[in-house]
Amino acid sequence: QDGSSASSHSQGAVVKMVTVAAMFEALQDGSAMPVGALESNQVTASGCGLTHSTTQSIANATGQAVVFDTESFDTDTYHSTSSNTSRITAPTNGKYSFHANISFAINSTGVRYIYFVKNGVTTDRYGANNKTAVSGDLTQLSTSYVFTLTATDYVEVYAYQSSGGSLNLNGDATNAGLTSFECIRVGS
Repeated sequence: QDGSSASSHSQGAVVKMVTVAAMFEALQDGSAMPVGALESNQVTASGCGLTHSTTQSIANATGQAVVFDTESFDTDTYHSTSSNTSRITAPTNGKYSFHANISFAINSTGVRYIYFVKNGVTTDRYGANNKTAVSGDLTQLSTSYVFTLTATDYVEVYAYQSSGGSLNLNGDATNAGLTSFECIRVGS
């Protein structure tokens, strides 16, 4: 199996998978996955997908948590759109795979970073990725990381830039995937 096939089920989507990416794709329709039998590689999935529909200003030379105002799916109250909107919180103990994308406005000066922070400890940076600013185009970065979390642990995606002034992260309701944050529970 290539991990990308999904079949419909009356209670949601049953995913036959090998890769975490296939689980994200199958969950993008917003449906929770039913408790399924483990035979035939059927897996029960739990997670959330978030997007950033407006711009967010990131101060120069300062890491900032990215806020997310829209949920494409949230199976088990991982995220709140009204408080602590930068956080994805583990509902149970387990291993969780996180993925994030950010897109900075056009500016050719400095570098851009993306990384994860666990439980607000900003000195610990997970999955850090950086790139020199792209001249004449958006600077886009992505990262992934698998965390072992206990219930109520939370993860945030941070953005950093060194353009010399504040710089916006892009967010647009028609292209909301430019800045996004996803999590899926992958094991105990």
